[in-house]
Amino acid sequence: MASSQPHVSIVILNWNGWRDTIECLESVLKSDYENYHILLVDNCSTDDSVGKIREWALQGNGDPIETDFPQFVYPPVSKPLRIWELTLNNGAHLDEVVQQELPSEIPAGSIILIRNHENAGFAAGNNLAFQIADILFKSQYLFLLNNDTVIEPRAISELVSYLDQYPEFGAVTSAIYYYANPGEIHNVGGQLRPWASCSYFTTPPGRQKRRITFVTGCALMVPKSTFDRVGELSEKFFFGEEDFEFCWRLLQNNIPVTCVLSSKVYHKVSVAADAMYQKKDLPKKLIYIFSRVVDMKDYYPYPVWLFWRYGLLVYTFFWLTIKYKVRLRDALRFVRYIRHYTRVFSDLSKKNLETILREVSL
Repeated sequence: MASSQPHVSIVILNWNGWRDTIECLESVLKSDYENYHILLVDNCSTDDSVGKIREWALQGNGDPIETDFPQFVYPPVSKPLRIWELTLNNGAHLDEVVQQELPSEIPAGSIILIRNHENAGFAAGNNLAFQIADILFKSQYLFLLNNDTVIEPRAISELVSYLDQYPEFGAVTSAIYYYANPGEIHNVGGQLRPWASCSYFTTPPGRQKRRITFVTGCALMVPKSTFDRVGELSEKFFFGEEDFEFCWRLLQNNIPVTCVLSSKVYHKVSVAADAMYQKKDLPKKLIYIFSRVVDMKDYYPYPVWLFWRYGLLVYTFFWLTIKYKVRLRDALRFVRYIRHYTRVFSDLSKKNLETILREVSL
């Protein structure tokens, strides 16, 4: 019997983070929303994440789940869980693999564990899940959720209810709170600036409705119709920048976005980035600058891009020397690398990212 609720595909990426992922899944499975499937993409983890998640799903993990939110995680859901596995190989045709390995009917509330053959990055991993969700479920809504989050039971239903009531919105985000300090808001959306920056809102709006133009990919619900209109996440970037670029496209197409304050998510913030950059803040910031400069190549007229880039390079030089106390010679070297590679590269793929990190010796 078909559900009267719109179908939601919940997309979660895992890369060497099975403990966080299991905690997240326990909270998602306690959602008061019923018509959903979880598409869990493992981006070629090397820490036996697939085995640990499979063990937890089928028989319950023997170790207690570490959490600061037992009210949303405990008691653990009954095991075994309904879980289907899909293994992808390089060059395989997605439609054929899905039809061969998965049944045509998968009960609501089930987990589809997608084993990717490579760490394709954040955007590519999510887009893969979007395509599989379209093949299997024709979902009306897609919910991107970071694996290092815990959600409240009404988080999903509040987002769906808002989009059902206001279908003109092209994307909605939850209110994101700090996991380590649940009384403090990390962001309730933000604002894109004409000079290609963005700022977070960290307090709820007052009586006057606040205009939001930026939403993060941490807990983001997008109608399938939005992706049909403007395209999926940009795979130009291996990690980071995807949400900024996506929101820039939405703004260009006059598609509004908003934050639903009644939908609450608690985020550990930067867990994946810290793992990638070994908890070093400087390389993370520099790659952020690389990504933004490469991104805006597509949106600014070339003379404007050149002028804007040189202004950003000057700012970066002083920022490196003053905030990070980088020696003048090294700061100048970093700026030269940014100037060179943002001219040479048109994307920040995994290969290009590794080249930059190696050349800049961060």
